[in-house]
Amino acid sequence: MVHSRSIPLSVILTFLTCGLYGLYWFVCMANDIKTLRGGSEPSGIRDLLLGIITFGIFFWYCMYQYPRYVSEIQDKKGLPASDISIITLILAIFGLSIISYALIQNELNKIAEPAS
Repeated sequence: MVHSRSIPLSVILTFLTCGLYGLYWFVCMANDIKTLRGGSEPSGIRDLLLGIITFGIFFWYCMYQYPRYVSEIQDKKGLPASDISIITLILAIFGLSIISYALIQNELNKIAEPAS
């Protein structure tokens, strides 16, 4: 099962490590989504490598697709689904991916809360 993560702590650690923790956070989010979906998508390490190889463009795709996966999970669990994919994509395009991460993590935390 997935555990909720502290969003403020994750943001602070991302700034303190000059973005390295943000890459770890990205992989963890992808793996949490994969666990909750019970499938093979998304793959955190693969998506991270594709994002690096494409100079960040693939991250934009992820910032659109990951919230859609989360919305699908919320729908299956009977939770109120919220599709924030357009918002997270626009934020990522304008260089505010950390806010996208926080929004996606917030939705993942809502899913993880009932299990705690």
